[in-house]
Amino acid sequence: MSVKFFEMSLPGVFLVEPVVFQDDRGFFMETYHQDKYVDGGIGRTFVQDNYSHSRKGILRGLHYQLRHAQAKLIYVVEGEIFDVAVDIRRGSPWFGQWFGTHLSSKNKHQMFIPEGFAHGFCVLSEMADIMYKCTDFYVPQDEFGVYWSDPDIGIDWPVETPYLSEKDAQNPLLSAIPEDSLPVYKREEAVIHGSTSAYAEKIIVHVPHELEYVVPGFLEKRHRDVKTLKEAIAKDDYENIRALAQGIKKDAERYGFDTLTDSGQALEDAAKEKDGATIKKEISKFLGYLRRVQVVYDDSI
Repeated sequence: MSVKFFEMSLPGVFLVEPVVFQDDRGFFMETYHQDKYVDGGIGRTFVQDNYSHSRKGILRGLHYQLRHAQAKLIYVVEGEIFDVAVDIRRGSPWFGQWFGTHLSSKNKHQMFIPEGFAHGFCVLSEMADIMYKCTDFYVPQDEFGVYWSDPDIGIDWPVETPYLSEKDAQNPLLSAIPEDSLPVYKREEAVIHGSTSAYAEKIIVHVPHELEYVVPGFLEKRHRDVKTLKEAIAKDDYENIRALAQGIKKDAERYGFDTLTDSGQALEDAAKEKDGATIKKEISKFLGYLRRVQVVYDDSI
């Protein structure tokens, strides 16, 4: 069994289904495992954990920070909430669109919301205890809000007359927020071997004669693949090699890395034929490609 990650209708927003080990004593589960979450597409470093306790009918949101943008991983310890993410990035193709889901102590699902999104939730149970991890610290003077029932957004809240804080009740409509108070969609359109990556974030990768953008965690995951491939070939574990190759190909296709897509296909074909010599050759080519990459963080994009 493994953690399941599902990217939702808003790119970058994930629903996570952790593995739960349950018996007559109770249950055990991992609420976060860095390597597994990086592999699942959530390549972030979390620096602050928050705990919220709210009663039925309370609605908190929609909140966001601008200069200290926070990505969040939310889950419920007790009770049930309806959790919402809204894309408020200027220039985003999904600007003003929302996604919502039920999170509860029963389903134990988690929602990951990336930077540049407003977040809010309403409580459906008598009481709810919510935990959420953040990638930046809370800065009160950097907190902004969007009106919870903005008709242009049209969130289908499962409550009609929620209890709001005075501050949240006075949040502006999205259309009334000045442009310089909204996050910016970083629409990097880099040609990658004739294709375009639409899921770029803040990592820029420079390769001779081409410019590539990748999401955080992508390269780290590929380097771990190389290590695992080498271990598998040493044991003639062709089934594991084939599974790894399929994962490489799937991720590469998703982000538009044609070279890695071809490499994954070649590894998969060689594993089917149990051709160790070709597998070693493809691993060498694969590693050489990664070694040509220099990761450069550019805060200006």
